[in-house]
Amino acid sequence: MSKDELLEKLKPLLRFSIATTLKIKASDYSASTDTQNAVNNCLTVVMAIGYNEALYEAVDDLSEYYSAFLGSAFDRHKLEAEVQRCYDTFRPEIAAFTYMHKMNQLNVAPKDIWNFVSADLEIDESYDALRSECQ
Repeated sequence: MSKDELLEKLKPLLRFSIATTLKIKASDYSASTDTQNAVNNCLTVVMAIGYNEALYEAVDDLSEYYSAFLGSAFDRHKLEAEVQRCYDTFRPEIAAFTYMHKMNQLNVAPKDIWNFVSADLEIDESYDALRSECQ
């Protein structure tokens, strides 16, 4: 498994963990694109926080991302509030992503990172069928 493959395998687990934290069952998650989009937005913020040393750097990255890819600027105060909310809500997911990022930088084998991170995330059992697709 490569570093890129690790990231692609980890994203669904992070989504399921985020949904679990938000108390969204797998059936509700699968049935609603709005719910999936909301979870994906949280994942984007979690990843921005995990890539950066400080929350303001995550806000800067997200501001650039939203401007470049979505063609719109966001109110910085709203973005700061969203980053803070995600930071307060998704600590295990941020820790898992940060660990993956830092271990990748240290050239730890992706399989070793996967084994640690995938075992550490709490995911509701309703996601077992979806989770098995990520293995």
